[in-house]
Amino acid sequence: MIIEFFNYALNGALLGLLYSLVAMGFVVIYRASKVFNMAVGEMLVVGAFLVWWAVQSRGMHPAMGIAVALAISVLIGLAIERLLFRRLIGESVFSMIMVTIGLLILMRGLVLLIWGPQ
Repeated sequence: MIIEFFNYALNGALLGLLYSLVAMGFVVIYRASKVFNMAVGEMLVVGAFLVWWAVQSRGMHPAMGIAVALAISVLIGLAIERLLFRRLIGESVFSMIMVTIGLLILMRGLVLLIWGPQ
């Protein structure tokens, strides 16, 4: 009974930390570029699949898989910022939201194309 309570408490705390990281991602991107990025969740999904790919498919140690996924995610984020968000500065709010929704759809499609509907 006590062990289950601590298990639920730990899982809840870890899920809360994940939610706070996503919220901080929204805030940091908005404060830096004044673009409200609707694709933050998909970026999180891509990072999670990269960790899974590195650990399961490539047989890496989980810590190394996280490091590899982090490096690839940083490169993807930098490319998105340079190619999309930098061009949106000064544009209308509607165009910013439409581009980020398009990015969300693109990233979701790429995840399905690369890793399949798992």
